[in-house]
Amino acid sequence: MSIVPIPGTNGEFLAVQKFYRFYDWEEAKVVHVRPDGSSGYTVTDILELPYIHRFDLLTVGDRHYFIACTIATTKKSIDEWSDPGKIWVGEYTGVGPLSIRVLKDGITQNHGYSRLETPNGVRGLVTGLEGAFEVTPPDGKGGDWTVTQFMDWPISDISAI
Repeated sequence: MSIVPIPGTNGEFLAVQKFYRFYDWEEAKVVHVRPDGSSGYTVTDILELPYIHRFDLLTVGDRHYFIACTIATTKKSIDEWSDPGKIWVGEYTGVGPLSIRVLKDGITQNHGYSRLETPNGVRGLVTGLEGAFEVTPPDGKGGDWTVTQFMDWPISDISAI
């Protein structure tokens, strides 16, 4: 669902794995992938996050902030949406377990995500049935994330232009 290059590396990236059945995505996870120099790759699990659909790294100064969206929290069938997803955030510091927390709950059928780069900094745009949200990472260590809703009707895909 998502593949994101890791800034400042030589071909390393993060990717979602095991999000491939119609609604049974409990095993979805994020992996760190590194070229091993012999036309292969070393793949390391860094985060188990059921129902992860979209994610990104937002760079502020020398810090890389991780943002992830889950399409639901649990599902009993492909058409069942009673347990909405969430926006998850944390700081990416390199290979190893990634520590995240819930920033916003109640995002139903998250489908869209886009990075928005402005003169005032980088943002993530997240969508779902509840609308569209601008998510801003901290200015630096110890700062707070912010979420601002800017549309309040169902949104599927979104793109920053």
